[in-house]
Amino acid sequence: MTTTSTSTSITATTQLQGLHGPKPAPLMINKNSSKISKNRGSEYKPPVIVYLESPKVVHVLPHEFMTTVQRLTGKTSASSSHQDL
Repeated sequence: MTTTSTSTSITATTQLQGLHGPKPAPLMINKNSSKISKNRGSEYKPPVIVYLESPKVVHVLPHEFMTTVQRLTGKTSASSSHQDL
């Protein structure tokens, strides 16, 4: 019986060391609350996309894709320098 109370007090002391202040009140749902749901009926409007510049279509071969993307975005590729050799 003393072992149980000693281990319980050690566990409680260890848990209390990490806490600062009183224990918060448990969370409960008010009886007057109702569930909120999105109404996706006739009110749904798709997003409007506005382009600052007209998009360009670039046709490339699959093995050239990464190099082309990096060239268009301004990033250099370490693997593209090895392919040029």
